[in-house]
Amino acid sequence: MCLYIDDLIFIGNDEIMFEHFKKSMMVEFDMSDLSKMMYFLGIEVLQMVAVIFINQRKYVVGGFGEI
Repeated sequence: MCLYIDDLIFIGNDEIMFEHFKKSMMVEFDMSDLSKMMYFLGIEVLQMVAVIFINQRKYVVGGFGEI
């Protein structure tokens, strides 16, 4: 699980602890739960049960523009 807060990523594998942390952050700060993180600073994030993949596929597929 990943939690993105103002250019920081919190990652954990204990779902109960993670939910508790997220709720305490929501009490302290004005925050919304936007579900699973899909992009972080232009990097695609794929979250699966046992692993998290990050890639920049859109830059490769989209090309590099004119040189």
